[in-house]
Amino acid sequence: MAQPTLLLTRPAPQSRRFAAAFAARHPQMPVLVAPLMRIEALPLPQDLAGVDGVILTSENAVAALAPQTPLRPPAWCVGARTEAAARAAGFPAAGMAENAAALTDLLKAGAKGARLLHARGRHVASDFPAALASAGITVTEAMVYEQSACPLTEEARALLARPGAVLAPLFSPRSALLLAEAGGPIATRRLHIAAISPAVARAAEPLAPLGLDISYRPAAGAMLDALGRLIATLPRPHGA
Repeated sequence: MAQPTLLLTRPAPQSRRFAAAFAARHPQMPVLVAPLMRIEALPLPQDLAGVDGVILTSENAVAALAPQTPLRPPAWCVGARTEAAARAAGFPAAGMAENAAALTDLLKAGAKGARLLHARGRHVASDFPAALASAGITVTEAMVYEQSACPLTEEARALLARPGAVLAPLFSPRSALLLAEAGGPIATRRLHIAAISPAVARAAEPLAPLGLDISYRPAAGAMLDALGRLIATLPRPHGA
């Protein structure tokens, strides 16, 4: 039985950070970083004057927004890492939730009547303007970064084509879609997927994974736990 390999398809900075955390738990397992997306900042389409707060759902939004404006309205964030990045960039923390649905509830309770700006990428899974309208919260969307697709590397194609389990943590529905498109039929032969949410697990269905584990919360540590559970189900390599 060939040695399992971890395949990381997030943008390179996030993949390298996750690879280091994974290696701390599984130092003997090979890791291949093969990003299927790269992040490109876009010009801020509007000024933040008159905005009561900003909605930030990723570190990428913080990195794209902060250099383009001197204004620092309070930030409502998805995820502790996004909140930390926002604080470091000078945005006062207004509130944080683990996912978009929980942040929607938090905003309905704490930001009624506010005028907010959602600094977002081109591809998003949540519609804050529609979700918050009933609470009298006006949300304007500003596309501040692009998640450009990258082709699957030849090294990754070779990995998917040869024997041995491939562990693939997926952090967004688009990641699942891009892997299915890039890998084609070969991507379905070896994959054991850790999905960060049920929505990502549904998006991964076309990949027909041999194994699937859904993270109990949308955080890196929980994703590492999900991968650990998948690893525990795999046959041990010969000589292990």
